[in-house]
Amino acid sequence: MKQLPVAVSLLIFLAPFERPCLGQQAGPEARPKAPEAVEVSQQEVESHRIGPRPILRATLVGFAEILTMSGIHVQVTVGPDGAVTGAAADVGVPGLPGVPPGLLSQAEAAIRNLRYRPFERNGRVVPAKFEEDLSVLPPELQPLQHIPFPVVQDWKSVRMTLERTGCFGSCPAYKVEVHGDGTVLYEGRDFVAIKGQHRGSVPPETVHELVNKFRQADYYSLSDGYVWSATDLPTFRTSIEIDGKSKKVTDYAGEHVGMPLAVRELERAIDELTGTERWTKGNANTVDILKREKWNFRSAEAADTLARVAEYGSADAVLNLIAVGVPVIGHLMPLPQVVWRGDIVILGALLDAGAGGPNGKDLGEALATALRSGKIESARLLLDHGASPDWRDKGGGTILMAAATSGVPAVVEEILERRPGPGVDARLQRPNGADGSGTVALRGRGATDRWGQGCRPASSGWR
Repeated sequence: MKQLPVAVSLLIFLAPFERPCLGQQAGPEARPKAPEAVEVSQQEVESHRIGPRPILRATLVGFAEILTMSGIHVQVTVGPDGAVTGAAADVGVPGLPGVPPGLLSQAEAAIRNLRYRPFERNGRVVPAKFEEDLSVLPPELQPLQHIPFPVVQDWKSVRMTLERTGCFGSCPAYKVEVHGDGTVLYEGRDFVAIKGQHRGSVPPETVHELVNKFRQADYYSLSDGYVWSATDLPTFRTSIEIDGKSKKVTDYAGEHVGMPLAVRELERAIDELTGTERWTKGNANTVDILKREKWNFRSAEAADTLARVAEYGSADAVLNLIAVGVPVIGHLMPLPQVVWRGDIVILGALLDAGAGGPNGKDLGEALATALRSGKIESARLLLDHGASPDWRDKGGGTILMAAATSGVPAVVEEILERRPGPGVDARLQRPNGADGSGTVALRGRGATDRWGQGCRPASSGWR
């Protein structure tokens, strides 16, 4: 079969706008139906789920141990109100031996207890469908012996740390250290917004609360390490020292070998209470803490930092950095990544500040990303700031191709309205065509049959 013209994709996505051919009657499928559940991305699911994803506990042996890596997959449907209306669990491998009886029903019951914020499309709430993966972990290991938690005699002796290492990927790598007097020392390494050594502080009550978190985890009774037999994952290390009594715990995917979840909760608490997000991602407090260090906001390093904040952090952080004079023009900004994040405020702030790269290259790549992912508001913003609808990538791919890939007719229409010059002109192969020619002409905005009638056959022979 010959290679089909590019415009074939366009017809596929524009077809819903065309009328049936003359002499054809619309079938039952043309009658109004109840709204179908729309498929939503995992990113959207994460932002809509209320509360943490459930965790299942089970002793797995033999082939069933594969579930410690793959988990249980649950096909979920939710109604317009965000309530779960359906949950169907499977392990991905039919007939997998050794799966504990009732595990799948437990997974379904756990999902049915979840709630989600309503999903929207075009300003209206809609039913949605997606997949949730539930971890299956072994029972928690109990300490072999209880070691009493020390009573703090000298708060100046207190020192707590959290270190996260890199992985075979983009895991944030950094270390934070908290002293009893409230001093916070941070060192950013890889895949974080703020790199290098920085200093902050927390109030005494926060230090006391953090020590209590270690106490609640029965930290001194824990094993020194919980290490899973896997590779290329990040390692998390925590430690505490009180009046010379020290303890360190290594967590390498430890939950898969029975590490108490209190350890993972402690790691999160250290991040939250010390405010590492102001460095690792960037938030509303980032500029203030950098000002106290007399940081150079006009440097090339500052521009690189802004780029990372735009990729990881909040809109407040981006707006504040631009407001204090961090340079944008002439520096590489991650516009495609910002588009993928879906944060229209960050995208607008960077564009208003002059981001775009030489010859509009970054704008073109960002526009293609927006179109492929169906983010029409981001696409319009980029077009309004000079992105060219005639831009091509290195392989010759056009903006029109990116729009057709989205599968969203409105995205294709947007580019056709913005794109100057002649309309689309191509041939669409239709092997089962009634006239036996196997083709139908696609010109301008609509297709024509061999009689010149703009139409779309009611049958499903198009491809």
